[in-house]
Amino acid sequence: MLKAIRDVFVRPLKSALSSNRAIISAQNVQIIFSDVLQIFETSRILTEDLKNRLADWQFQHTCIGDIFVKLCMRLKSYTNLVNNMEVILRCVERCTEQSPAFRMFLQRRHRIPETKMLTLPELLLQPMRRIAEYVTLLSWFELNTPHTHPDREDLANAVATLTELNRGIRECKLRIERAHQLVMWTKKIINCPALLEANRYLVKHQDAAHLKPPEDSVVPENRVYQHIGMFGMFLFNDALLITRRTSKHIPFSRAVESLYKFEASVGLARLVISDIPDSKYVKNAFRMETPKREWVCSTETPEQKLNWISVMEQTIRGVVVG
Repeated sequence: MLKAIRDVFVRPLKSALSSNRAIISAQNVQIIFSDVLQIFETSRILTEDLKNRLADWQFQHTCIGDIFVKLCMRLKSYTNLVNNMEVILRCVERCTEQSPAFRMFLQRRHRIPETKMLTLPELLLQPMRRIAEYVTLLSWFELNTPHTHPDREDLANAVATLTELNRGIRECKLRIERAHQLVMWTKKIINCPALLEANRYLVKHQDAAHLKPPEDSVVPENRVYQHIGMFGMFLFNDALLITRRTSKHIPFSRAVESLYKFEASVGLARLVISDIPDSKYVKNAFRMETPKREWVCSTETPEQKLNWISVMEQTIRGVVVG
């Protein structure tokens, strides 16, 4: 796959630059392909080393752990690709939008046998997945290598290093996914304040009915819980965002679109949640309080209420303890 990136994409783009018929600029070629080409060179060296070692294999004395320890000394190209992946993909998208020539170039090369029927963005993701496969493969070798074998220590060191890199890749992926989710909700919620902040992520989203608590009144209707609207509640690891939810029915369809409008934002350190026991007047209800405000809500099912209270209490404890 790395060879396909080089032969199918990089070489034609560089040839076009050399002949003054540039499809995209040299700077964009560098941004998109420099990291993956370094990984290609690293993989080529790894392949040659393994071929040479296997050509003269002796079970009791031949080792491969040192080859992967050598690989671990060249992992900066993988780290660079992980850190730059969002920039690389945005560059591909920008060039596709701005350059009809590049758009046609990709159309002729996407999903062909040489690229294993993958697109360029899909190919660029493959090297990061290989790290997890290295960990699995070398862990199997380590498990089946005798403790007295000279390869044992190098295998353990390689597994430890590659496992750490794989953990970093997963964390980077999760961080980017969480950031995209915050941006999506910022756009979707009407009048929403900026949600994107360092280390913030969405824990749970729950819709619930907003209830007006009973009053001491001579009017019977005021002595029971009254439904006054719908809330969309977004629990983050550091705050609770409360929105007013409305529904929009799609013409000629049974589909219903939920719309959310910002109403309040509360820091979890000041928030207390408590259960309201079921009675003939109210079901699945709970109370959320701050020193200045109070909201009484109810969910559709007991399971939703139990899950929401449990997750909120756990998240609040994390903020207070942290």
